[in-house]
Amino acid sequence: MGGALYIREEVLAKGRPYGGSLMHGRAGHRLRLNHTAFESVKILHGRSLPEAVKKISAEYGVAEETVRQDLEPLVRDLLERGFLIREYQRRSWYPDLRYPVESVTLHLTRRCNMSCLHCLVDGGLEEQGELSTGEWLEVVSQLPQLQITCVTLSGGEPLMRRDFFRLAGAIDARHIPMIICTNGTMINGTTVSLLKELNIKEIQVSLDGASPGTNDAIRGPGSFTAAIRAIRLLKQAGIRTSIAATLSGMNIHEYKDIFRLALELGVDGFFSSEILMTGRAKKTGAVLGLDAAAIAAARIYYLQQGRLYPQLQMEDEYARDVMLVDFDFGGGSDTFRKIDMCGAGRASFVIGPTGEVLPCRGFREGDFPSANVRHEPLSKLWQTAPGIVAFRNLCVDNFDECSGCAVKYECGGGCRAFAYALHGRLDGPPDPVTCAWKKRLAEFSKLP
Repeated sequence: MGGALYIREEVLAKGRPYGGSLMHGRAGHRLRLNHTAFESVKILHGRSLPEAVKKISAEYGVAEETVRQDLEPLVRDLLERGFLIREYQRRSWYPDLRYPVESVTLHLTRRCNMSCLHCLVDGGLEEQGELSTGEWLEVVSQLPQLQITCVTLSGGEPLMRRDFFRLAGAIDARHIPMIICTNGTMINGTTVSLLKELNIKEIQVSLDGASPGTNDAIRGPGSFTAAIRAIRLLKQAGIRTSIAATLSGMNIHEYKDIFRLALELGVDGFFSSEILMTGRAKKTGAVLGLDAAAIAAARIYYLQQGRLYPQLQMEDEYARDVMLVDFDFGGGSDTFRKIDMCGAGRASFVIGPTGEVLPCRGFREGDFPSANVRHEPLSKLWQTAPGIVAFRNLCVDNFDECSGCAVKYECGGGCRAFAYALHGRLDGPPDPVTCAWKKRLAEFSKLP
């Protein structure tokens, strides 16, 4: 490991309350480090390993041999995963910004050509007062100020906006990778050609069944055929493509078959989630709801498959490309996992169709405190928007019914949008179903 080591130019390093994170924008890999590990990587930047060992030893009062034994495996992993290089293009550090942003989701419209039973935004007709082309372009112009590393474009169906490619082109011009969430119905030869010209990190196609009968009962007639056609067109064009499946009482019997179909189609990623009781799902929850045993069975199966198929990107809890570094020199541990909740309001946020700024897609304007991009600059909203600030003050130790739980730091207290929907409080108890299945999954995850 001779010679100086440097963080790659594509890697964005950001300070976090728990320590820090490294985000490899091109590869889509994320590395989360506790305070000791993050400070060590900062010291490594621009130094050889022996030089870094000497400096760390002096600063921490730890024997050089102890530092070297602990640091070498970390450096080896960082080099293998592409976070470090020996020849450099220096990248600025932002350790003093307490809540730097990694990603933002732009819900461009509520307009959609489907009426999925579980739709979070109750998509269909265009919402009154949606941001105009000019207003969205103004939002996009402000994204570089926040050092955004990824933008997700969603809806509704985002491709139904006539100005979609103008907006996507503006993001592309700022060299920010994009994820596009679509139902696939508007993917054809023309759109694929236009998409190939953009800096697309991934296109996620929604698929809620392994058969037309199951999928179309949830998403609408013809939706299965449209999704499969879209996936094949995108893959043929060499565009990274994933499947996003929402598990419910109407498709849980096919949860294994959906995954097998993903493998057959050769997609690059597979993401699953459960019903969030907001939007249209409020009206259909009785039909779509699942019990803890069913969710846990599906989650455990996907966890097992993630280990068998490491080439397929999956959620963080299943994935192979997320590395957690939690160490202290000479053994021991740090408090890193103690605040390892989701990134809502800490590393990511959502801008809705009418400009509302919210922590995540699980909240809607009117149901939760929000601010609006029409009234203040985005950089200020990220620091002061009431819903965002409220999320940052959360700690699982203070959640009702979570403080004494043995797996509270593994699950982070469950989804706070769920808790808010049930109790009207962000620090309320988790919903019983989520609590039960997360405990089962946590126990399974400890098995070798």
